[in-house]
Amino acid sequence: MLEFGSNPNNFTFSSILSACASINAIREGEQVHSLLVKYGLHWDIYIDTALIILYAKSMRLVDSHQIFEKMPSKNLAAQNSMIYAYTNCGRMEDADALFREVPEKDFVTYTSMIMGYGGCGDIESACILFDEMPERNVGAWNTMILVYSRNGYGNEALSIFSEMLTSGIDANELTLASMLSVCGKYGFSSMGRGLHSYIMKLGMKIDEYLGSGLIDMYAKCGFIEMAEQVFLQMSDKKLASWNAMIFGFGAHGHGEAALAKFSEMEIEGIIPNDLTLLGVLSSCSHSGLVHEGCLNFSTMVQKHKLVPKLEHYSCLVDLLGRAGHLNEALDTIKNMSMEPDVFVWGSLLSACRMHSNVELGEYALERILELDAKHSGGYVLLSNIYSSMGQWDCASQIKVAMREKGVEKSFPGCSWIEVKKVVHRFHASDRSHPQTHEVYEILNFLSRELKNNWSIC
Repeated sequence: MLEFGSNPNNFTFSSILSACASINAIREGEQVHSLLVKYGLHWDIYIDTALIILYAKSMRLVDSHQIFEKMPSKNLAAQNSMIYAYTNCGRMEDADALFREVPEKDFVTYTSMIMGYGGCGDIESACILFDEMPERNVGAWNTMILVYSRNGYGNEALSIFSEMLTSGIDANELTLASMLSVCGKYGFSSMGRGLHSYIMKLGMKIDEYLGSGLIDMYAKCGFIEMAEQVFLQMSDKKLASWNAMIFGFGAHGHGEAALAKFSEMEIEGIIPNDLTLLGVLSSCSHSGLVHEGCLNFSTMVQKHKLVPKLEHYSCLVDLLGRAGHLNEALDTIKNMSMEPDVFVWGSLLSACRMHSNVELGEYALERILELDAKHSGGYVLLSNIYSSMGQWDCASQIKVAMREKGVEKSFPGCSWIEVKKVVHRFHASDRSHPQTHEVYEILNFLSRELKNNWSIC
């Protein structure tokens, strides 16, 4: 447009700024902001609103607030934008104060606050606002499903989905994609299959979002064959679908199948992204394909021109560590193009536990504690290394050090199992389940049988 000599106007700038915000193109948005100043155009409420959101997405709350305060008049869209800015930066008190000042709230006002409370883990406040909404469209219900799912409330997500349908609100594509994610995350296989039937009954096209959601759900629920069947039946396979299938194969230990799918994707002309390569590396790691994993890490930069992130390095360290190449894993960390985080060092420490390498394990824990002095997982892993080597005094010293430094164990792991369409949830050392007595009787029986069979061998 500029090359052809056409001058941009306010509508041009507001549209471009909104587009930059929507794809997180913050640097480009700043350049557009500079052009706006250069042209000396009169700013209007649409430009201001777009700028508030743009800077909020880069966590520059001060800039967003300054723009908002300088606005001569503030309509609902501007107020909603500032509420979003507060919630995105975790400033819920400020968001609530502005929320109370808005005379006529709309769907966006409420959902911004609900998502904000959900992001802070304040489910109670999110539920209160949801109940206060004068009208709840499908977007409002979708918001609550996301809030429950992201905070570990899988059963509540199922309940509110059922309540939505009962209230006469039809699910849309986003609802179904969100629910498929819930089913995959928490292992609700029966519900997942039911959603698949519901989608087919409605005659909905299995597009990129629903297709990748179905693939991910079936793979996480243990039905990799069904996941592949959905993939093969898709007429238009986008990158997200290929990624879901690669991750699915990898999670099931089918590393070679994941690599074959990656090669097929390249032949089809689909350009991989950093998530694709993460799936490939993870698949190699879980299948012990060290050479293939290292090769793909190299081609990630040289062939695909992708810059490795911390997650890729963590995966590569895990790949090498699982295979027992601990020195190579350490060299990888030392040669990283960025500072390693606790997850990268944690991958090395996990490998040290797997291969009972005390010295390197101690070194890895030191690096972890430099980054996070109260990282309980690191202490526990090193304690397990000492225990596996029979160094009980060292293991006890770890526990003493944790107490002295006020380090508490992370929340216990949680697992789900579905039996006869009923989902049962268990925590480590959990005794709250109504069938706890029977469960532990079976566990003790299996433990005795294993010991007897081991002694016979």
